[in-house]
Amino acid sequence: MVTRTVIITTVNAAWTAPNSIFDLFLEGFRSGNQTQALLNHLVVGAMDQKAYSRCLELHPHCIALTTEGVDFSGKADFMSEDYLKIVWRKLEFQRTILEMGYSFIFTDADILWFRDPFQRFYSDADFQIACDHFGFNSTDLNNSPNSGFIYVRSNNMTIQFYKFWCKSREAYPSNHDQDALNMIKFDPFISKIGLKIRFLDTAYFGGICEPSKDLNLVCTMHANCCTSLERKAHDLQMMTDDWKIYMTKPGNRTEPHPWTSARYYQRISQSLLKRKRSVFLIRKATFPNNFDSLSFIIYRTHGYNVVSMPHFEDAYFEKANQENEETKLQNILSKAATVTKTVIITTVNAAWTAPNSIFDLFLEGLRSGNQTQALLNHLVVGAMDQKAYSRCLELHPHCIALTTKGVDFSGKANFMSEDYLKIVWRKLEFQRTVLEMGYSIIFTDADILWFRDPFQRFYSDADFQIACDHFGFNSTDLNNSPNSGFIYVRSNNMTIEFYNFWCKSREAYPSKHDQDVLNMIKFDPFISKIGLKIRFLATAYFGGICEPSKDLNVVCTMHANCCTSLERKAHDLQMMVDDWKIYMTKPGNRTEPHPWTSARYCSK
Repeated sequence: MVTRTVIITTVNAAWTAPNSIFDLFLEGFRSGNQTQALLNHLVVGAMDQKAYSRCLELHPHCIALTTEGVDFSGKADFMSEDYLKIVWRKLEFQRTILEMGYSFIFTDADILWFRDPFQRFYSDADFQIACDHFGFNSTDLNNSPNSGFIYVRSNNMTIQFYKFWCKSREAYPSNHDQDALNMIKFDPFISKIGLKIRFLDTAYFGGICEPSKDLNLVCTMHANCCTSLERKAHDLQMMTDDWKIYMTKPGNRTEPHPWTSARYYQRISQSLLKRKRSVFLIRKATFPNNFDSLSFIIYRTHGYNVVSMPHFEDAYFEKANQENEETKLQNILSKAATVTKTVIITTVNAAWTAPNSIFDLFLEGLRSGNQTQALLNHLVVGAMDQKAYSRCLELHPHCIALTTKGVDFSGKANFMSEDYLKIVWRKLEFQRTVLEMGYSIIFTDADILWFRDPFQRFYSDADFQIACDHFGFNSTDLNNSPNSGFIYVRSNNMTIEFYNFWCKSREAYPSKHDQDVLNMIKFDPFISKIGLKIRFLATAYFGGICEPSKDLNVVCTMHANCCTSLERKAHDLQMMVDDWKIYMTKPGNRTEPHPWTSARYCSK
């Protein structure tokens, strides 16, 4: 084009097989409204030799994107290793185009183009992307982007952004490009480089997840929310048939014109799950073979959405809920993070959030500490059960539900009981999830009082820093006795690998808690192999009942460790708060050591 813009897509042998996705993709352009001329500007990246040969038979502008030692030719199941290689390879292809000075529309080949999309793009944005689900505001980062359709202007900002996006694969090695984008879209780097992002309305750029409802407006339709190649091809053919019927009808088409064909394997999208006034009726009955084509039927009755599903797996609901919770967590983390993308996290259950118990004292400690109140803005609380979640929301703005299906975390879990072990390993998985989302963390048990900002006491050269039950005067000595109730971890490849190793080690030590397992694996050669730098924090600053900080002039935190009763913990934490308040009222520069004044209940 005269504006140095190209349309690009990528295909492999499976997608270019005769009468499959690529044929339908090209047919869409030819049957669309004034879209056939856009084929002149289409560049097809072929991921393997078969795809390249077939592309040359059908289209003049093909480029081989083969990678030595990698076979991209087969049907890559969603989220398989081959699938991840393909989606990240297409992102590298896009970056290359930008670096050559060309703007582009990237389109997956399972998208049908019915109208020229340029009239629907925003003039003020550098990066514009379609959505699985659109929330009525094109600038809202909480929209769910779909990286299968993107319009990008080539400039310094978009080139920097694509480098950042490609680099993020290292932080999220098991995620695809779209998941990584969903995590990095909140990163301060985006605003720092001045990149303007817009999300494209599904009214014009629809898909199976959230269809465009009016053929009078639709520009593109995507076979997203559909993981089978055969299913995609079937639904794309039905969309093409719908369009051809629509185009033969006379009139000015001012009335809304919906799709007329039912989708063969259309699945319920997250937006439908989220909609209010929705009722789901799951039929367990057996249906005759001729009903197999009906994945689900939507009725509108008395203002309710009633969904009848002859064949539907509970696993889909679980996956949708999981994705929904991940989005919630990402939103909460982005709001709570510091400028260095660090959050403070803790976990609580119903017993710990009971009125006048541990959680109340934890919050009081942060409010009464020396310049610690502002740290509450960066605190994210993981609630292990519904009661804890409800109580957390009464007291604090950043709460996330960590409930686990079939597990009740609400009660008082005695030390080393089965419930106790489930809780401590669940909190470790929570930490790993936050790290994988690109956030550094301070994890703190809620039975720890914060009296001073701990950041000044952390080491600048360490990836993983942990408090101790007992400290031996050397912060690098692996013989220190770590306490996993207080940890500062920088998010990077080494710490994510380490957390994967730590969580996996549960299988080798099924009757041990996370801290005991850490004490065993800290000597493992794997630690030095990945280059992880560990430091142990001195009890002079990060004390506890096991080994108290002896001077209130320097203490940062105090932990009710070496204490297995909830009531005793609460009692001693209250005594520590009282000690601190008395200390803070005393005049003077506090240069002399100032010990704790109260006897401890737990230490008896």
